Amino acid sequence: MALAKKPAAVVDKGGNYIINVVLTTITTNPGFSFPVPAVGNTFELGHVANSSVTQTASKTSFKNEDGESINSSFEYERVTTGSLMQSDKDLIDYLADTVKGVSVLQIKHTGTVNGLDQWHFQVGQVTPQFNISRPGGTTSMPYEHTGYDLTAAFEISSTSLASLATLLTLSQTSFFPTATVTISASKSYEIVEVA
Repeated sequence: MALAKKPAAVVDKGGNYIINVVLTTITTNPGFSFPVPAVGNTFELGHVANSSVTQTASKTSFKNEDGESINSSFEYERVTTGSLMQSDKDLIDYLADTVKGVSVLQIKHTGTVNGLDQWHFQVGQVTPQFNISRPGGTTSMPYEHTGYDLTAAFEISSTSLASLATLLTLSQTSFFPTATVTISASKSYEIVEVA
């Protein structure tokens, strides 16, 4: 779809889903693969009070002796942050310990945009942290996922997505993606919209 004025694409509410799949470590490029979704490697992180999915760029300009910019380069950082509403032992153990030293595929439902369910896919690491606060506990549990710069495309097959949807009881007819998703090395993220 081309860029244009689209009132239905002006969205304030999110999707209330953050799914993490702990990836299997392998020795070939890119160093991980998608496992068979199962209890123990697939986590739906519960209700989300608020969240943000961002890509920021820092620019370095290269100047000649006269001070004129002749070239520039960019470094990108892709980060998802949020406040999770639950603070049960299972979530705390996952956020504080399970994520240590592992690569995680994050699948984030960013909301319904233009009548389509929008999903953000990114491979990276979850920051091992938790915060239990009372009162105000429903917005105190921090979540942060920092995406990798991929060196090769990462593919999640339609079969794997169907298994994931079945495990998490997500609708495969009009809500969750069913076609193969490929995260390209050039973007290091993928956004999929489902009708």
